[in-house]
Amino acid sequence: MNNVTRATLAAALVVCASVFLLLSGSCGAGDDDDYHWGNGDDSCGNGVREGSEECDDGNTVNGDCCSASCQFESQGTACDDLLCSNGDAPGECDGAGACTGAPDALTGQCLVFLSSDEYYGNLGGLAAADAACQRLAEEEGLPGTYKAWLSDSQTSAADRLTHSIVPYVRVDDEVVANNWADLTDGSGLQHAISVSEGGYDWYNWCCNCFAVPGGCGAVWTATAPNGTLQGSTCGDWTNRDAMGGEGIYCLESSTSWTRWPDGTSNVDCQHARSLYCFQQ
Repeated sequence: MNNVTRATLAAALVVCASVFLLLSGSCGAGDDDDYHWGNGDDSCGNGVREGSEECDDGNTVNGDCCSASCQFESQGTACDDLLCSNGDAPGECDGAGACTGAPDALTGQCLVFLSSDEYYGNLGGLAAADAACQRLAEEEGLPGTYKAWLSDSQTSAADRLTHSIVPYVRVDDEVVANNWADLTDGSGLQHAISVSEGGYDWYNWCCNCFAVPGGCGAVWTATAPNGTLQGSTCGDWTNRDAMGGEGIYCLESSTSWTRWPDGTSNVDCQHARSLYCFQQ
């Protein structure tokens, strides 16, 4: 070995590399920083830009500015800019993988209200809860699309709701949270979600007068502060004889606004509770 030259070692490395290529396939094509050993196939949807991919956002769906084939969607393509903007305007792709606000969607805020109606635990599932929020909003002329802050065993609120980059506000313009991150950081809310779709604030009547006995201020949620499932779901909101997780809107300064009192207890689904309704 003492007599082996650098040239001999280099030649041996070339041979080894050639054998590897024959056994495992060719080197994948792509940009200078994208070369990798493999069979040349792109793994679109894995969150890593490879080979001929222009982008990879971890999914294979269209409408988010990185297409199902991991190519930039063309400039002007409609996308979700994460602005509620009164529910009127989508964003636009910039042609380089980013979704920007359309001209009439650069400002806006997401409306949030406490349902004036109360419901037993057999709501009829998440879709029925969303429909209840939507109906109440439309009756009051509130713009946009609404969903309930509600999770079931298959889908969490975090999976269902828009992660807004603009403030969540009540219909009386009081700010609940600055954005999704603020809403779900576990520090509580700036203002309680205690105002109904019609503008009536239940806080004084319920929270100050009754001090939360007998379920006053209770809201169906089954949702942890970060938006994930926590607690029981009344049989995915179809069984009045089951148990369900609730929050208390009177306790807005803590995580109990969405999970009361310790994040593990549940209540009988034969109780009637309100819903938190969020504009999308």
